[in-house]
Amino acid sequence: MAEILVIDDEKSITYLLSEVLRKNGHNVKTLSDGKLVEDEVRRNSYDLVVSDLHMKEVDGIEVLKTVKRYNQNTEVLILTGHGTISTAVEAMKLSAYEFLTKPIDMEEFRLKVQKALETRSLKLQIEKQQKELDEQQELIRKDLALAEQVQKSLVPKPLSLPQIDVRVKYLPMIGVGGDFADIYYDGTENVYLTLVDVTGHGITAALLVNRICSEIRKLVREQREPKSILSSVNDFIFDAFEGMAMFLTMFSGVVNLRK
Repeated sequence: MAEILVIDDEKSITYLLSEVLRKNGHNVKTLSDGKLVEDEVRRNSYDLVVSDLHMKEVDGIEVLKTVKRYNQNTEVLILTGHGTISTAVEAMKLSAYEFLTKPIDMEEFRLKVQKALETRSLKLQIEKQQKELDEQQELIRKDLALAEQVQKSLVPKPLSLPQIDVRVKYLPMIGVGGDFADIYYDGTENVYLTLVDVTGHGITAALLVNRICSEIRKLVREQREPKSILSSVNDFIFDAFEGMAMFLTMFSGVVNLRK
Protein backbone atom coordinates (compact mmCIF):
# COMPACT_ATOMS: atom_id res chain seq x y z
CA MET A 1 0.00 0.00 0.00
CA ALA A 2 1.35 3.40 -1.02
CA GLU A 3 0.43 7.01 -0.35
CA ILE A 4 -0.38 8.63 -3.72
CA LEU A 5 -1.34 12.20 -4.65
CA VAL A 6 -3.20 12.81 -7.94
CA ILE A 7 -3.45 16.35 -9.43
CA ASP A 8 -5.48 17.23 -12.51
CA ASP A 9 -7.84 20.11 -13.25
CA GLU A 10 -10.22 17.65 -14.93
CA LYS A 11 -12.16 16.08 -12.07
CA SER A 12 -13.21 13.14 -14.25
CA ILE A 13 -9.52 12.25 -14.65
CA THR A 14 -8.72 12.50 -10.93
CA TYR A 15 -11.78 10.36 -10.15
CA LEU A 16 -10.87 7.70 -12.70
CA LEU A 17 -7.22 7.48 -11.68
CA SER A 18 -7.99 7.51 -7.96
CA GLU A 19 -10.48 4.65 -8.37
CA VAL A 20 -7.94 2.59 -10.30
CA LEU A 21 -5.31 3.22 -7.65
CA ARG A 22 -7.63 2.47 -4.73
CA LYS A 23 -8.63 -0.85 -6.32
CA ASN A 24 -4.94 -1.69 -6.28
CA GLY A 25 -4.84 -1.09 -2.53
CA HIS A 26 -3.33 2.39 -2.39
CA ASN A 27 -4.33 5.41 -0.30
CA VAL A 28 -5.14 8.26 -2.68
CA LYS A 29 -5.54 12.02 -2.23
CA THR A 30 -6.79 14.13 -5.16
CA LEU A 31 -6.34 17.84 -5.98
CA SER A 32 -7.83 19.83 -8.87
CA ASP A 33 -5.46 22.80 -8.66
CA GLY A 34 -1.66 22.86 -8.82
CA LYS A 35 -1.62 25.83 -6.42
CA LEU A 36 -2.66 23.50 -3.59
CA VAL A 37 0.26 21.12 -4.04
CA GLU A 38 2.91 22.92 -2.00
CA ASP A 39 0.78 23.09 1.14
CA GLU A 40 -0.19 19.44 0.70
CA VAL A 41 3.32 18.02 0.27
CA ARG A 42 4.61 20.23 3.08
CA ARG A 43 2.07 18.68 5.48
CA ASN A 44 2.05 15.11 4.16
CA SER A 45 4.55 12.66 2.72
CA TYR A 46 3.74 10.80 -0.49
CA ASP A 47 5.35 7.84 -2.20
CA LEU A 48 4.09 8.88 -5.63
CA VAL A 49 2.59 12.01 -7.22
CA VAL A 50 0.62 11.80 -10.48
CA SER A 51 0.18 15.24 -12.07
CA ASP A 52 -1.27 16.66 -15.25
CA LEU A 53 1.22 18.77 -17.18
CA HIS A 54 -1.05 21.55 -18.48
CA MET A 55 -2.98 23.22 -15.65
CA LYS A 56 -3.89 26.84 -14.98
CA GLU A 57 -1.33 28.99 -13.10
CA VAL A 58 0.73 26.11 -11.67
CA ASP A 59 1.55 23.46 -14.26
CA GLY A 60 2.97 19.95 -13.93
CA ILE A 61 6.59 21.10 -14.23
CA GLU A 62 6.12 23.43 -11.25
CA VAL A 63 4.36 20.63 -9.36
CA LEU A 64 7.34 18.37 -10.08
CA LYS A 65 9.81 21.00 -8.83
CA THR A 66 7.76 21.56 -5.67
CA VAL A 67 7.43 17.87 -4.88
CA LYS A 68 11.16 17.24 -5.34
CA ARG A 69 12.01 20.26 -3.21
CA TYR A 70 10.18 18.72 -0.26
CA ASN A 71 11.10 15.07 -0.85
CA GLN A 72 13.62 13.84 -3.42
CA ASN A 73 12.46 10.26 -2.91
CA THR A 74 8.87 10.92 -4.02
CA GLU A 75 8.41 9.63 -7.56
CA VAL A 76 6.41 11.77 -10.04
CA LEU A 77 4.39 10.69 -13.09
CA ILE A 78 3.56 13.49 -15.54
CA LEU A 79 0.37 13.19 -17.65
CA THR A 80 -0.61 15.31 -20.64
CA GLY A 81 -2.73 15.34 -23.72
CA HIS A 82 -0.33 17.80 -25.35
CA GLY A 83 3.00 16.14 -24.85
CA THR A 84 5.99 17.41 -26.74
CA ILE A 85 9.59 16.28 -26.82
CA SER A 86 10.77 19.47 -25.12
CA THR A 87 8.39 19.17 -22.17
CA ALA A 88 9.17 15.46 -21.85
CA VAL A 89 12.91 16.18 -21.75
CA GLU A 90 12.44 18.97 -19.21
CA ALA A 91 10.33 16.74 -16.97
CA MET A 92 12.88 13.92 -17.11
CA LYS A 93 15.74 16.33 -16.39
CA LEU A 94 13.87 17.37 -13.26
CA SER A 95 13.74 13.72 -12.16
CA ALA A 96 10.22 12.82 -13.25
CA TYR A 97 9.90 9.05 -13.22
CA GLU A 98 7.84 8.84 -16.40
CA PHE A 99 5.99 10.96 -18.96
CA LEU A 100 2.60 9.58 -20.14
CA THR A 101 0.19 10.98 -22.71
CA LYS A 102 -3.60 11.11 -22.68
CA PRO A 103 -5.80 9.27 -23.39
CA ILE A 104 -4.34 7.05 -20.70
CA ASP A 105 -4.02 3.32 -21.23
CA MET A 106 -5.02 2.01 -17.78
CA GLU A 107 -2.92 -1.14 -18.00
CA GLU A 108 0.10 0.96 -18.89
CA PHE A 109 -0.79 3.36 -16.09
CA ARG A 110 -0.98 0.53 -13.52
CA LEU A 111 2.35 -0.81 -14.74
CA LYS A 112 4.05 2.59 -14.56
CA VAL A 113 2.69 3.18 -11.05
CA GLN A 114 3.97 -0.22 -9.93
CA LYS A 115 7.41 0.38 -11.46
CA ALA A 116 7.61 3.87 -9.95
CA LEU A 117 6.84 2.51 -6.47
CA GLU A 118 9.38 -0.28 -6.92
CA THR A 119 11.97 2.31 -7.95
CA ARG A 120 11.21 4.38 -4.87
CA SER A 121 11.47 1.32 -2.64
CA LEU A 122 14.83 0.44 -4.17
CA LYS A 123 16.12 4.00 -3.71
CA LEU A 124 15.09 3.98 -0.06
CA GLN A 125 16.74 0.61 0.46
CA ILE A 126 19.97 1.83 -1.13
CA GLU A 127 19.80 5.02 0.92
CA LYS A 128 19.34 3.00 4.11
CA GLN A 129 22.22 0.68 3.24
CA GLN A 130 24.43 3.67 2.39
CA LYS A 131 23.58 5.27 5.73
CA GLU A 132 24.44 2.04 7.56
CA LEU A 133 27.67 1.78 5.57
CA ASP A 134 28.57 5.39 6.40
CA GLU A 135 27.89 4.71 10.10
CA GLN A 136 30.12 1.62 10.02
CA GLN A 137 32.86 3.55 8.24
CA GLU A 138 32.63 6.28 10.86
CA LEU A 139 32.98 3.69 13.63
CA ILE A 140 36.01 2.21 11.87
CA ARG A 141 37.48 5.69 11.44
CA LYS A 142 37.06 6.39 15.16
CA ASP A 143 38.57 3.00 16.06
CA LEU A 144 41.54 3.66 13.81
CA ALA A 145 42.01 7.11 15.30
CA LEU A 146 41.95 5.64 18.81
CA ALA A 147 44.33 2.84 17.80
CA GLU A 148 46.69 5.40 16.29
CA GLN A 149 46.59 7.47 19.47
CA VAL A 150 47.26 4.40 21.63
CA GLN A 151 50.12 3.28 19.43
CA LYS A 152 51.72 6.72 19.48
CA SER A 153 51.64 6.53 23.28
CA LEU A 154 53.88 3.44 23.06
CA VAL A 155 56.68 5.38 21.36
CA PRO A 156 59.42 5.83 23.99
CA LYS A 157 60.70 9.24 24.97
CA PRO A 158 64.18 10.20 23.71
CA LEU A 159 67.12 9.30 25.93
CA SER A 160 69.95 11.81 26.13
CA LEU A 161 73.06 10.98 28.13
CA PRO A 162 76.62 12.31 27.88
CA GLN A 163 77.71 9.05 26.24
CA ILE A 164 74.72 8.36 24.00
CA ASP A 165 71.63 9.91 22.44
CA VAL A 166 68.75 7.62 21.36
CA ARG A 167 65.50 8.64 19.66
CA VAL A 168 62.65 6.80 17.93
CA LYS A 169 60.91 8.21 14.86
CA TYR A 170 57.64 6.38 14.22
CA LEU A 171 56.14 6.64 10.71
CA PRO A 172 53.47 3.95 10.12
CA MET A 173 52.18 3.50 6.56
CA ILE A 174 48.45 3.74 7.41
CA GLY A 175 48.28 5.40 10.82
CA VAL A 176 48.69 2.17 12.76
CA GLY A 177 51.04 -0.73 12.17
CA GLY A 178 53.01 -3.59 13.61
CA ASP A 179 56.07 -1.75 14.87
CA PHE A 180 57.29 -1.31 18.44
CA ALA A 181 60.41 0.21 19.98
CA ASP A 182 61.61 0.51 23.53
CA ILE A 183 64.43 2.44 25.21
CA TYR A 184 65.30 1.62 28.81
CA TYR A 185 68.15 3.03 30.91
CA ASP A 186 68.84 1.18 34.13
CA GLY A 187 70.16 4.37 35.78
CA THR A 188 73.74 3.20 36.05
CA GLU A 189 75.51 1.81 32.99
CA ASN A 190 73.19 -0.08 30.64
CA VAL A 191 70.81 1.11 27.91
CA TYR A 192 68.43 -1.59 26.66
CA LEU A 193 67.21 -1.22 23.08
CA THR A 194 64.32 -3.19 21.58
CA LEU A 195 62.85 -3.17 18.06
CA VAL A 196 59.89 -5.29 16.93
CA ASP A 197 58.34 -5.60 13.47
CA VAL A 198 55.15 -7.66 13.21
CA THR A 199 54.05 -9.03 9.84
CA GLY A 200 51.41 -6.97 8.05
CA HIS A 201 49.93 -3.56 8.73
CA GLY A 202 46.78 -2.11 10.18
CA ILE A 203 44.63 -3.04 13.17
CA THR A 204 45.62 -6.73 13.42
CA ALA A 205 49.34 -5.98 13.58
CA ALA A 206 48.72 -3.04 15.94
CA LEU A 207 46.70 -5.20 18.33
CA LEU A 208 49.45 -7.80 18.38
CA VAL A 209 52.05 -5.14 19.16
CA ASN A 210 49.92 -3.68 21.93
CA ARG A 211 49.53 -7.15 23.41
CA ILE A 212 53.23 -7.97 23.50
CA CYS A 213 54.69 -4.56 24.40
CA SER A 214 53.93 -4.91 28.11
CA GLU A 215 55.47 -8.37 28.17
CA ILE A 216 58.63 -7.12 26.45
CA ARG A 217 58.96 -4.11 28.73
CA LYS A 218 58.54 -6.32 31.80
CA LEU A 219 61.35 -8.61 30.64
CA VAL A 220 63.64 -5.69 29.76
CA ARG A 221 63.10 -4.00 33.11
CA GLU A 222 64.06 -7.22 34.84
CA GLN A 223 67.46 -6.49 33.18
CA ARG A 224 67.70 -9.88 31.56
CA GLU A 225 70.27 -10.74 28.92
CA PRO A 226 69.05 -10.14 25.32
CA LYS A 227 69.07 -13.88 24.51
CA SER A 228 66.89 -14.55 27.55
CA ILE A 229 64.49 -11.77 26.51
CA LEU A 230 64.22 -13.14 22.96
CA SER A 231 63.65 -16.68 24.18
CA SER A 232 60.92 -15.60 26.61
CA VAL A 233 59.16 -13.46 23.99
CA ASN A 234 59.30 -16.36 21.54
CA ASP A 235 57.64 -18.67 24.08
CA PHE A 236 55.04 -16.01 24.87
CA ILE A 237 54.14 -15.57 21.20
CA PHE A 238 53.68 -19.31 20.71
CA ASP A 239 51.46 -19.61 23.78
CA ALA A 240 49.36 -16.47 23.24
CA PHE A 241 48.97 -16.44 19.46
CA GLU A 242 49.01 -20.08 18.41
CA GLY A 243 47.34 -20.62 15.03
CA MET A 244 47.31 -16.96 13.99
CA ALA A 245 49.81 -17.46 11.15
CA MET A 246 51.68 -14.31 12.14
CA PHE A 247 55.29 -13.79 13.11
CA LEU A 248 57.53 -10.97 14.20
CA THR A 249 61.14 -9.92 13.79
CA MET A 250 62.77 -8.67 16.97
CA PHE A 251 66.05 -7.07 17.97
CA SER A 252 67.11 -6.91 21.60
CA GLY A 253 70.41 -5.39 22.65
CA VAL A 254 72.25 -3.79 25.55
CA VAL A 255 74.66 -0.87 25.30
CA ASN A 256 77.08 -0.78 28.22
CA LEU A 257 78.13 2.82 28.73
CA ARG A 258 81.34 1.90 30.59
CA LYS A 259 82.81 -0.21 27.82
